Formats: sequence, structure tokens, C-alpha cells
Amino acid sequence: MASPLLGLKYSDINLLSDGEEVPRVINLNEKRCVEAVREFIDAGRAVCECEECILDILAVTLNNTPSRYIVNDIHMNCFGDPDHHPKDEELEKIVEAAGELVGRKPHH
Repeated sequence: MASPLLGLKYSDINLLSDGEEVPRVINLNEKRCVEAVREFIDAGRAVCECEECILDILAVTLNNTPSRYIVNDIHMNCFGDPDHHPKDEELEKIVEAAGELVGRKPHH
């Protein structure tokens, strides 16, 4: 069963929280990584599905995926390539490699 931490609702994230003076930025690839890891876990491809291993897979995936920050959806396509980078197939390989690494060296 997937960790409840992978159930983040990005539509609920405000760009400016109460008391903050600097708007938040959003890494578009973070949401893609969360979704890709969730699919990997739901497909039963992880060696271990405990919360710690799931979060380790996510962390390794994020560390091996280029970040793509935006301030808001309106300006999302103003800068750079609007296509996903990495491509979905590449992201799947990154998640698989992360799952293999965590499976070989779990922290429990």
C-alpha cells in the first residue's frame, strides 16, 4: 500500500502562505516523480513497500531528476521547453533504478 505522503494534492498548495513575504515556487517534476513512484509501488514492483522504502525511492528519484520550477501556472510555459523533461519513459527508468537501489540497500 502506498504511503499517505504520496497523496499530496498540489492544487491545494498556495503560492503565498500566511505570513510569508516571498511567493513559493513549484517544481513541476516533483509531482511527476510522486506519480511515477506511486505507479511503481501500485504495480507491485518495489522490493519493499514500507513507508521508509517508498520515501527513499521518491528521494532517490527526485535527486536524479532535473528540477523544473515555476511560480504559477500562468507563466508555466514562458520560459524554456514546454515538453516534459525527462520524458515519461526516462522518468520510469529513473524510478526503476531508484527502486533497485533501495531494494539492494534498504535502511531497515
